[in-house]
Amino acid sequence: MKPRLLQLGQVNIARPSTGAQLRNYYLLRELSKVMEVTHLGFHDAHEALPSARSNEQIRMTIVPKGRTYTIGKLVHGALGKTPVTLLNFQNAEMAAALRAKLSTTHYDIVQLEGIEVSPYLRIIQASRHRPKYIVLDWHNVESEVVMRHSQYAASPLRRLYMRRAARQLEKIECTLLDCCDLHLVVSERDGESLTDRQPEANVSVVENGVDVDYFRESFESGDGADEWAKRDRLLFCGSMDYSANVDAMMYFVSEIWPLIRRQLPDIVLTIAGRNPPEKVKALAADPGIEVTGTLPDVRPYYGTAFASIVPIRVAGGTRLKILEAMAAGVPVVSTTIGAEGLRAMPAIHLCLADTPADFVRQVTRLRNDLQWSRQLSGAAHKLVASIYDWRVIGVRLVDTYFNLLNQAGATGQTRGRSLETRPRALAGV
Repeated sequence: MKPRLLQLGQVNIARPSTGAQLRNYYLLRELSKVMEVTHLGFHDAHEALPSARSNEQIRMTIVPKGRTYTIGKLVHGALGKTPVTLLNFQNAEMAAALRAKLSTTHYDIVQLEGIEVSPYLRIIQASRHRPKYIVLDWHNVESEVVMRHSQYAASPLRRLYMRRAARQLEKIECTLLDCCDLHLVVSERDGESLTDRQPEANVSVVENGVDVDYFRESFESGDGADEWAKRDRLLFCGSMDYSANVDAMMYFVSEIWPLIRRQLPDIVLTIAGRNPPEKVKALAADPGIEVTGTLPDVRPYYGTAFASIVPIRVAGGTRLKILEAMAAGVPVVSTTIGAEGLRAMPAIHLCLADTPADFVRQVTRLRNDLQWSRQLSGAAHKLVASIYDWRVIGVRLVDTYFNLLNQAGATGQTRGRSLETRPRALAGV
């Protein structure tokens, strides 16, 4: 009998497009080759519900996420012990669905996708069919991300709120390091951050990836010099309902884009990603800027781009948008923090730019120097094909899980410390 795994996700993987959706979906797709897998996740009102997939065996149950950042949740987050980023995912319907799953099926592994769903850990541990192992997949170290966000907060009060939330998250993260049996991280850097806090934590690196075959046509379309010379698009891809991406593009358009336009007046800046807020939509008033909103397929945009920009100032984990651009054969210009955690070397696989002048210099060179652009994109494509393809990552994850399951022994007991030993540290549902 195949081992059974339940993935408890913070997002809907029915039609994955965001970083979290892509990671959740592709990890589960690879695991489905050797395990019986079930996904239990949330969906927002604007998202598609699951559709049947003919080539994969993923059972899906999706529940409504509900309203986020309500006044009540913001006040509770400010005065209580649980930050609003976790309260947004506390949902009675999800709790009922999880209890129902656990009451009917004995899972070998429950995989928690992100700290956001950690409040459901109490339900899992209290279940009569408690899984052999509880795994936490850290998409990033959330306390670090929130603390970085606080540096760019619009007001002193908001800065104070976010710093308090970061401290709350750090306490919860330390509790989770004790309570879960295995911790998956997207980079060695994140792994070191967790083991610095808890040296005995069982941490394994399972990096973010990309479907290299999906972008193969985009990569091959850039082989010819004549075709490449026609490219006139500077591209940013990313969910525009994610605050770090909004901050990145507002900064880029304000501080960097006017300088680039003076050097390259004929290029177009494309901001591609779902649910852009009004202030991002307003950027399209500039005749050199287009804001696409949700796209059914981003590959045609990569096919006309001479560079992909990642002007991220606030980040955690690793950027799938960089891996996608590399798979599509489009050179990347990123801030140092945007490329953090990836095994990509500056001036070999991508360009780094941390000031407006750096961005202008790198973007201009990529536009004007075809040989340099092709050298960079070729090396980057080899990197993602050999290390970051989801199939390669899937093999490592499968090996990690079967090594874990083989350690179960006669008792099959989990290593993690029960939440009951620290009952006030983590809010439950």
